[in-house]
Amino acid sequence: RRAITELMAKNALDLVRAGELLTPSQVAKMYGITPRAVQMAAKDGKLTPDEYTETTSGYLITRAGAERLWGGKEG
Repeated sequence: RRAITELMAKNALDLVRAGELLTPSQVAKMYGITPRAVQMAAKDGKLTPDEYTETTSGYLITRAGAERLWGGKEG
C-alpha cells in the first residue's frame, strides 16, 4: 500500500489530468452519488487500498475503483 500511495502522490497531478485519479466530487458527479458517500466508501474499506489514496487535500479515487464500486449506477 505504501509504495502505491507514494507512486500515486508523485504522479497524482498527471493521473488527475489523464482522468485515472478522480476527486470525490468528480466520482459523485459521474455516478449520481454524494461526495460524502465516496469519502465514506474509502474510510469504510469499500474501496481497496490500491483504489484510493488520501492526500493532504483529501481522497483521490482510481477510475477503476470507482467503476468497480459504482459502475452500475452511472447516470
